[in-house]
Order: sequence, then C-alpha cells, then structure tokens
Amino acid sequence: MSHLYDQFSDNIFYANTLSGADPDDVKALYVAYHNECVDLSTYTGLNYLSYAFSVIDCAGLARQQELRHFSCSNSSLSKKQGLISLLQQNRSLAELTISRLSLSAEDAARISGFAELRYLTLSDTSMTAVPGGWSLLSQLQELTLEAQPLTQLPDELGSLAALTALSLKQCRFSKVPDVIGQLSALKTLDLSDNPIRELPESMARLTALEEIDLSGCQLASLPEWLTDLPALKKVNVRNNPFTDLPPALKKLKSKLKIDLKDKALYDSSAREKLMQKSGLVSDFADFGFKLMVIQKLMYEDKTLRPAFDVCEFVKKPENAHMDPESEQAYQVMPEVRDYFQKLGIPQHLLADITELCADGGDDIYSQLAPRWSGSEDYFDMHSAQDIRHLPKLNVIESPFLTTSFCDEADAFDVEVIAL
Repeated sequence: MSHLYDQFSDNIFYANTLSGADPDDVKALYVAYHNECVDLSTYTGLNYLSYAFSVIDCAGLARQQELRHFSCSNSSLSKKQGLISLLQQNRSLAELTISRLSLSAEDAARISGFAELRYLTLSDTSMTAVPGGWSLLSQLQELTLEAQPLTQLPDELGSLAALTALSLKQCRFSKVPDVIGQLSALKTLDLSDNPIRELPESMARLTALEEIDLSGCQLASLPEWLTDLPALKKVNVRNNPFTDLPPALKKLKSKLKIDLKDKALYDSSAREKLMQKSGLVSDFADFGFKLMVIQKLMYEDKTLRPAFDVCEFVKKPENAHMDPESEQAYQVMPEVRDYFQKLGIPQHLLADITELCADGGDDIYSQLAPRWSGSEDYFDMHSAQDIRHLPKLNVIESPFLTTSFCDEADAFDVEVIAL
C-alpha cells in the first residue's frame, strides 16, 4: 500500500473515467490492466500516478514535473527507455515504487536525483545494486527492497544516515549483511522470509530500532542482546525452526510475537499451556522406545524441556540416598526410571519426528545408569506398538532392536536398521 495513498484516494481517476474530465482536475491517476496506451500529454499536473499491468506512455511521463508518488508494476516499457530518466523532472517525488520491472544500472543510479524521496520500493526487480554506491541515496527517508534476487548489500548503504525504515523481505539472504549495523537511525527493519540462520553482533548497535520482522527465516536461536535494544516495541519471529532460546526473552513480554511452541523453549508457563493444549502421552508399550524418543526431543532437538540432569536430580532431599558414582549406578537407577516412565510428552512434538537414531553413548542412558558398561540389555526394545504415536516416522536405527520389534515394525511401513 502506498504511504501517500490516503492523501489522494478520494480523487483518483482511472483510465476509463478520464473522458470529459477537466485536465486541471486530474491530480491522481491509476492505470491498471489497460491494453492501450493512455495519453498523458494533457495531464501535466499529476501528483499521483500508478501503473499496473499496462502500457506506459513514455512521452507523457517525461512531461510530468509535479509527481509526488509514482508506482509501476508489471507494465510494458521499451528496454531502450530508462524509467527513472523519464521521471527526472519530478524533483518533489516523495514515493517511488517499482515492481517486476528491469532497471539498468545507469538508470537506477538516477534515483539519487530525487532529493525529497522518502519511500522507495524496489520489488522483484533485476537490479541488485545502484552503480556509484548506495550512498548517492543519502536523502532517502525510507528504502524498501522486496522480493529481489539480492544476495548481498553494498557497503555504501551504511552511509544512509537518514534511513529510518528498511525492508529486505524475500531477498534470499542467507545471512544479515553487516552493513545494516551501521544504520544507526533505523526504526523499522523487515528481514522476513529470508533463509537467515543467525543475527550478527553488529545489529546490537541499532539503538533506535523500534520494530523488526524476522518471521519466516531459518533462525535456530536468538541473541540475548536483542532484549537490550532500548527503543524496541515489536519483534516478530514467528515461523522459525528454533531449537533453543535464551530465558532473557521474557523481558520482551508482549513485544515479542512468537509461536507458542517456541515460547515454551524459554517460558515455563508457556510450556505448561502448550502441554495442556496439545495433550500429553506418557504411557508407552515399550520403555526402551520411549527412551529413544526422549533422547531425540530432550537432548538432540532440545524441544522437550527442562532437560533431565541426574546430578541435579540427586540434590533433591527425597533423592539424597542416591549416588551417581556408587555401585548402584552400574544399573538403571529405579528413581530415574520412574521419572521417565511418568514423563508426559506433548503430542505435537511426537507428531514432528521423522527419524529416530539411537546409540549406546546417548545422554538418556547415562542419566538412567551413569556407570553402565553397555553389556547388559537394559534398553532393548521388544514392542513396536508405540510407533503409532509418531505419524511421520520413517526410519528407526538402533543397537537395541530385538527380532520381535523388527517383526512388528513391518506393519507400520517404517524402515528399521538394527545396528
């Protein structure tokens, strides 16, 4: 949506409503889905002009001098004709939106001539940089680059001292360009729908940042410094594959827009709410199978919290008689076994498991029998009936699979690999 739309919405003319109109009254024009070229030569006082899926009148556009908004999406333009050069006479242009249109490097550089430009949108264009450096755009108040095939940003972008809003949505960035950390006046930042895996320390310098959108990225965690940004009002991190999140995120409270399953990684109340909402599964037909599931969720994916630690467990008064270093630790400790047998696992976590791979050295086994030698069959699996709890399970690989388990597993169409 145009930032200036509300100023012109009540007086916008359309290509089919121009007939009989006084040219002096036509200040805003929207040409959309029009096969014939609309002659602009008599409408030289336009303040607002928008093209969408239409043929551009190059000669008429070149005569405009009072445009404050110009947008163009999926519209026909001669490859020999530079769109920005046609707009050069509009020195008061405040908003420029270009979508799905190729800009030459030379023509793109002319954007710097619009000294009063406040909003720039370059959506799905073939331009990846402004020749001569993005520093030429020093007068911009807002820059938006949406759905472009950008893989990096030039260092010159750091000189945009007046830049307060930056959108790099769907630009295929696998990491955040370090130059963003130099934009000290930045108030809003949109990095959504990029395959970004982590946030660089340089972003901690964005002390004026009020809103940041990181939804739809590939973030596994978030840095604690994010909670210390003084002006922050809104953080959207929904739809990310988080595996671990710092407890410090609690400080953001309602400012943080996050999925409940991810909030449960650092907030115990959210974890309880999630368990109540999704339901818990505690009864498993085979204890060895349940341990393999717990190993994946608690110690590998780190989505089943809190992680059990036998050393902390024995510090509780009721467990004071236990000693992980004693002779009893060669066998499965009954109190620990009881804990894991009663442990409820949220159904939504079970529903996401596609593979289970066990090893004698896994954390779960050292919690149950800290001094286990590996020779006893404490953790053998005999029944495959619990596979019903894991609808997406494809593969099971373990040294603890018995013949009976493998025979039963055939009925569930799951690949079983006995090590």
